Amino acid sequence: MASCSESGLNDKPIAVPFKQLKKNKFALSNHLERVFTATRKEFLRKKSFRDPRFDPRVNGLCVLSDWTSLKEEQEKNLRTLKKQLRKVRNGEQREKIKRAIKLLNQRRATEKDVELKRRVKRDLQKAQMADLMAGKRATFITRSKLREKVKEERLKSLSKRGKERYLSRQANKKYTADAFGD
Repeated sequence: MASCSESGLNDKPIAVPFKQLKKNKFALSNHLERVFTATRKEFLRKKSFRDPRFDPRVNGLCVLSDWTSLKEEQEKNLRTLKKQLRKVRNGEQREKIKRAIKLLNQRRATEKDVELKRRVKRDLQKAQMADLMAGKRATFITRSKLREKVKEERLKSLSKRGKERYLSRQANKKYTADAFGD
């Protein structure tokens, strides 16, 4: 029969030199070390951001407004493009960068418009539900009136100069539509 010391099952404490303790901060058994590294990897994997556009777990519709890190990434891209625009002297390269900046700004403005329209619709729905709860008849709004309400909300949020620019562009759009409509 083998003794305890031969099989490695003795209860004698392991002597760890001070330099080793200082180097490792703390000493774990092999099993605890494996568990620690596995849980740490899992935690880091959960903590790291995965872009939903390229994530295989996302099937179907992916609402990008929910992902704040994508907005942060867009802001970062816009800042880097503006820095590059200041540095680049090549005309062709400058045009490409300007086009990319314009696209990012347009995308941001479109997202803002969509959010404004959603907010106006949500407010109208709340008002309709309040009327229904009060016992009044349900009233539904036409698309043209919805557009007017969205326009009013947009004008409320703009400054005086912004309002002038917005209204002049709308007038130009209407003028060109009338000119080509005949």
